[in-house]
Amino acid sequence: MPGGGVLRTSPAGSTGATPTPVAGGPSEELNALGLRLRDELLARVSVLEDALIALLEGDLDSELRRRAERAAHRLAGAAGTLGYPRASLLAADLEARFAGTAPIQLGRVPRAAELVEELHAELERRPRPIEPTPSVPPGPERPPGPERPPGPERPPGPERPPGPEPL
Repeated sequence: MPGGGVLRTSPAGSTGATPTPVAGGPSEELNALGLRLRDELLARVSVLEDALIALLEGDLDSELRRRAERAAHRLAGAAGTLGYPRASLLAADLEARFAGTAPIQLGRVPRAAELVEELHAELERRPRPIEPTPSVPPGPERPPGPERPPGPERPPGPERPPGPEPL
């Protein structure tokens, strides 16, 4: 990649250091599943890399752009579920950058490439341990309380900050 680091990474280029989950029930099974699926997550990162390379070469077509957006979307959901919360945020940012049909500005590609590299690095790290959610037994019914009189309407809150800038 001109003026930057190596963009191309792949599951085959991984460190091969697969963390071993601690023995002990469902948590071990969930963590083992997350480690097995990591290669699938890294394959989705490859789609993002392909899209960035095509963009730099002037060959990014709408199909590859859509594939990159979908790959980033799936990464955002799966990574968080499998114990990679930061990777999930990075992927969501990349999804927003590939969304839409407006031309992608080349000046924004270096930051997108940095995000892809950070995403790959996050997925190479040991995932955050996944703990099963304990089921909560139903509690006693809440006793009826006094009705609250309608209060004044809340003033509008501050505007939400804008999301990530598109490419």
